Amino acid sequence: MAPTVSVIIPVYNNEDFLADCLESALAQSLTDIEVLCINDASQDASFEILKYYRRQDSRVRIIDNHENLGASAARNRGINAASGRFVFFLDADDFLPDEDVLRDLVAAQAETRMRIVGGSLCTLHMKSGKFVTTYTEAFEGYAFPGDSMVFYEDYQFDLGFQRFLFDREMLVKADLFFPPYRFFDGAVFLARALSHAGVFYAMARITYVSRTTHELDLWTSERIVDALLGVLGNLQLASDKNYADLYALTLHRLNPYMKKRIVFTRWGKHTEDINNTLAVIKGNLRSDLLHKSRYSFAVRGETAVRDLQRSAGGRATRVIAFLRSLGPVRRLLKALHRRKMEERGSYERGI
Repeated sequence: MAPTVSVIIPVYNNEDFLADCLESALAQSLTDIEVLCINDASQDASFEILKYYRRQDSRVRIIDNHENLGASAARNRGINAASGRFVFFLDADDFLPDEDVLRDLVAAQAETRMRIVGGSLCTLHMKSGKFVTTYTEAFEGYAFPGDSMVFYEDYQFDLGFQRFLFDREMLVKADLFFPPYRFFDGAVFLARALSHAGVFYAMARITYVSRTTHELDLWTSERIVDALLGVLGNLQLASDKNYADLYALTLHRLNPYMKKRIVFTRWGKHTEDINNTLAVIKGNLRSDLLHKSRYSFAVRGETAVRDLQRSAGGRATRVIAFLRSLGPVRRLLKALHRRKMEERGSYERGI
């Protein structure tokens, strides 16, 4: 007999948190589930951990990718291979907050007959150990104020797909899969899925805990291209559907969050692709939608791309200025410069 829910977990080098993730899924009071793990060519002990849990619990299934395809491709393999009526996505470094998450989501679906049911997100800051459940304006959609049916035209949020339960048949029939991006793929997927459904059921209760470090992780040029294509995709959806708030939010994602990564990353062979994508975004801005949005930052959307282009153009200068602003790094640069001058026999004060 097919399970009610397929919990889809993409796994890539997650040995530190994978056991906690699996324990939270297997401890659910709704036992009629399968835990479908896609090992995306992990190089650490993740695969061994998965095999251990498969031996302990027959509900664990493993799909083993022989090459790293990325989380979006892994989740798509999970959707296609899932045997449950509903799918729930869980990242291997996150966990479910309590044992009744899936039970409550399925119960809400049975009562409302909605094709998508979701709850609120809790963010765990790894450095401080603090759990956060209230968010700033650009991220307020992570939390629902109460239990009710919500029309997407009133919601227009794009992040946190992991806290939702999706009807698998709807996803497959409507071709609602994750785009082939290594960043911002979840935002595109969620916006498309919720827009397609039109209405969903929201619960105030927390259904997902996401770990975060808030560190400035370094990107590759490929990731920049993927992020910009994701932004472009959601801008196109918002433009087609006249989603003013989604449009403003998506532009806001460019600056400041993506801006820092884009400016401090070498573009290399993808320079032309990045410049072209930024040009397309800038050349198709919908000022009318920005002026209709309820967000206070919407009016700055028209300058977001221009500022990003300007900042990226002078990124080398900014990197040097950033390094100079760091005391220890500056002292190191001074020492290296002094040594070089001494070796040349012409010591100078340096930088």
